[in-house]
Amino acid sequence: MVLIVMLVVLIQRVFELFKEPEARVEKRIERPGPPPEELQPPAVPPAPRIDTKGAYSQLDRRNPFTMTGGAAGAATEVTAESLGLKLRRIQPTNGVLRAQIDTESAKRQWYSEGDTFEAYVLQSIDPEAKTVVVYATEYERAFTLTQ
Repeated sequence: MVLIVMLVVLIQRVFELFKEPEARVEKRIERPGPPPEELQPPAVPPAPRIDTKGAYSQLDRRNPFTMTGGAAGAATEVTAESLGLKLRRIQPTNGVLRAQIDTESAKRQWYSEGDTFEAYVLQSIDPEAKTVVVYATEYERAFTLTQ
């Protein structure tokens, strides 16, 4: 008996595989309003008004997370010594003048004119006067170091 039931189920499954599927009827839901062909694209908004007058000082200000030391209102003069820069010696190497400069983080490093190190640029080397000019990008000014 079980064998006959299994045979009937198998024949039914095989018949379903070879039978063509019935055509499905799809229901379309109409959307309210005009048909999509009649819809107009949205209007282009007018160009924003360019106002050249105004207070732009808020756009250019110092970083609020930068802390500077010293008492409020007291102006302190920044020097090369206070930056931790010290000229050790000047020496020509292969026809190029090089200066040995100490900084707070790097000791006895050699630099040529135009070299950038930390927040400084070595602008010029004068071997006769035994001086170098270093531009500090943080203070936007040049400092002269003497040996």
